[in-house]
Amino acid sequence: MLFKMLTNSVNKFPNNIIFKEKTKLLNYENFMKKVLMYNYSLINDYNIKKNDRIMIITNNSSDSAALKYSIMASNGIIVPLYPNQSKEYYRQIIHNCNPKLIVSSQMLNIGEIHFDKLIHNHTLEPLYKNNDDDIVALMYTSGTSGNPKGVKLTHSNIFGNITSMPALVKPGDSSLSFLPWSHCFGFTCELNYMIYKNGTMVICQDIKNIINELKLNNPEHLFSVPQLLIKIENKVLELPFYKRFFINKKHIFGNSLKNIAIGGSSTPISTIKFLRNLDINVFNGYGLTETSPLATLNTSNSNYGSVGKPIKNVTINILDDSEITISGPNVMKGYWGEDEHKGQFKTGDIGYLDDDGYLYITGRKNETYKLSNGKFINPTKIQDILLKNPKIEQVFIYGLNKEYNIALIYSKLDEKKIMNYISNHKELTNFEKPKKIIKINEPFSVENNLLTPKLSLKRNLISTEYANEINKLYS
Repeated sequence: MLFKMLTNSVNKFPNNIIFKEKTKLLNYENFMKKVLMYNYSLINDYNIKKNDRIMIITNNSSDSAALKYSIMASNGIIVPLYPNQSKEYYRQIIHNCNPKLIVSSQMLNIGEIHFDKLIHNHTLEPLYKNNDDDIVALMYTSGTSGNPKGVKLTHSNIFGNITSMPALVKPGDSSLSFLPWSHCFGFTCELNYMIYKNGTMVICQDIKNIINELKLNNPEHLFSVPQLLIKIENKVLELPFYKRFFINKKHIFGNSLKNIAIGGSSTPISTIKFLRNLDINVFNGYGLTETSPLATLNTSNSNYGSVGKPIKNVTINILDDSEITISGPNVMKGYWGEDEHKGQFKTGDIGYLDDDGYLYITGRKNETYKLSNGKFINPTKIQDILLKNPKIEQVFIYGLNKEYNIALIYSKLDEKKIMNYISNHKELTNFEKPKKIIKINEPFSVENNLLTPKLSLKRNLISTEYANEINKLYS
């Protein structure tokens, strides 16, 4: 189904540009040639057959995209992984899904081959005869707690998500691609959606220099996680008022940006208003890897704080304990090595639906905890509130079964100013406010294994890593 989608795009607009990497342009017709060359190698050199797993460890590139589509054409299963993870993480996944082939852009010594050794100057008619219910990708959850699980996503899961998205992209429109396609949001909502719409993806060369890349390439669309947009908002708020007054869209995002789609985690209301005040349409959605990922989408200029209404054919229910459940054609086939999933998917998130059917997320069920005085704490809510201060970059709240909350904070402010900010904060009750803090010297990151690839806190690992410091605050 997805390979046929690419074929349709190639037939309609063969000369449209599909990828721009630095100064190199690749059109749809030549991209298909690259796909078929990888396909030749997979079948002739590695004897890839239906449902064989091919692990891909790489950053976004036209090569990695071509390999993914060649796996579809070979009836294999894509196992996309984020680079710069630990070898132990890769070994867990190898043990779990037993891939027939591992392809990487870096030397890892885990039995991988390099991209350069895979492609040959030969083509082969694709063998694809996919059923809609065939598994196209095995997406591993981030592993915020416990070992990562392989989520089995089918062609119909992904294609149903794509066709439920608004018809915003016109042939030839571009996006600046920086979200990893190893993450479900980037894979479904950017890579596959842009190909479905005959769009162009400009590969971001340096995420730390993304503002300059946006202004240089002038994309019409951006697929982002909230953290980047919060940082941009905070940078603007740090400017003197008279400079802020004159800031407009072209100063930050270039002249052409029309739409920003946000996924991955909750987005502060102030950030959404900031973007909309710049005359940018904001589409914030909600979902998980297990839901392909999109389950709801907010296209409204009101209902701030909501993640929108369910997309086509998807049903949201709220259980008695406020847990959100999702059912519909977007729900995964199951986890690799486990029984197939049937019925409603319990998300682990808590929230509510308003009278108009808009969904609001209030926290994670397994992250909510009690203080020793019996008060319930939603750490995500507290973290989001404290992060509204542009000089506070990261916050981790802890207090399970303790008398009070504490916080690990990465910030330019000194401890006294941080504590003054917390103690005077009107959005937090007294029992929610951290009574003590630790200023950490190194931010949580993917590289130090304290953030997931989609930049979520790994709560279990953070509390273990900083156990001594945390215990001292309670001693």
